Amino acid sequence: MSYQTIEVKPLAGNIGAEIFGVDLSQNLNQETFSEIHKAWMENLVIFFRDQELDFETQKAFARRFGPLIKDPIIAAPEGQPEVMVVSKLEHETYTFGDA
Repeated sequence: MSYQTIEVKPLAGNIGAEIFGVDLSQNLNQETFSEIHKAWMENLVIFFRDQELDFETQKAFARRFGPLIKDPIIAAPEGQPEVMVVSKLEHETYTFGDA
């Protein structure tokens, strides 16, 4: 598909893409957000690399997709019930979601 405000690079097969050319810490106009949403619908999973977002900015971006929820199982950072931290350090063997 064609995009005017972002660059979308599919990752593999029929799922996943990286999105470039957007700074999620900035207030996105509706055209850019619509293209991000379109890329999500087309690729099912999207990744934004090298973004510097605090929790409030991340939640504001996520709210544009719909209401935020608290996961009933995953522990959230203190005072941030809508945030789920997904990370893996180089030395760790457990992968988030392995359970």
